[in-house]
Amino acid sequence: MAKCAVILASHGFMAAEAVNSAGMILGDQPKNVDVVSVTPDKSYEECLDELHQKYEALDTTNGCLMFTDIYGGTPANIASYLSIEHPNDVVVFSGLNLPVLLEIFLDMNSDLKELEKKIEALIPTVCVNVSKKIKERMEEDADQMCSY
Repeated sequence: MAKCAVILASHGFMAAEAVNSAGMILGDQPKNVDVVSVTPDKSYEECLDELHQKYEALDTTNGCLMFTDIYGGTPANIASYLSIEHPNDVVVFSGLNLPVLLEIFLDMNSDLKELEKKIEALIPTVCVNVSKKIKERMEEDADQMCSY
């Protein structure tokens, strides 16, 4: 089964570094993945052309998942064109983050619709108020200490 293609797009090099970080954590670089880095030296049209070229170069027989940094930003806007051109084969999410990216890379053999559902379920769980969690844990520990 072909792996779902993944394209990450971001302002600057965030997407490229997210792929590097994921590879460091997972032990190797994922396959069938590419990035588009929107930088000040590229026009909107150049970024759109680059995205089209990268899409055509990947194996998209099992669909293409795109992850961008900011909804409404240039990376998301160019990705939306690809989604319009390939409505059944491209799904675009904004809010690029490493926890969701790791899950995607670990489950790239799933079909596009399965990945889409998985990401929708993951998104509410990846932004955690760590300070609040620590305080809750400390309160739980204090309650347990008082019960001795």
